[in-house]
Amino acid sequence: MKLTQVRNEKGFTLLSQLFAVSILTVLVIAMVALGAVVTAANMVTKHRTTSFTLAQNKIEDIQRIGYDYALAATTTVTEPYGSISGYPAYKRATKTVVNSPAAGMQTVTVTVSWNSDTRSFSLSTILAQ
Repeated sequence: MKLTQVRNEKGFTLLSQLFAVSILTVLVIAMVALGAVVTAANMVTKHRTTSFTLAQNKIEDIQRIGYDYALAATTTVTEPYGSISGYPAYKRATKTVVNSPAAGMQTVTVTVSWNSDTRSFSLSTILAQ
């Protein structure tokens, strides 16, 4: 007569459960870290989009007004933090340089800053008589 050993494997061992929980924990931590990175990237994109929109709006306003004949010197007009309606976290500076790039032309540069001036975005246009 031949004897055969029969193993009863109805459950998992403590070691296999510990291994599975460890892998699951590493995956959950990785997903949380990924979520934090995505959230930070979304915030940067939001600031860039908002600053572009604020600069573009100011450029369009200036283009509607057109070349200012009374402007005799280079000027910079700054709208400090809290002065742009609906956007208290942004500052906008508009610099107009006369006779640039040539006589009878003005170069207008709008710079929008945020995060205490550590980040900024600029747009430029040229106006002619």
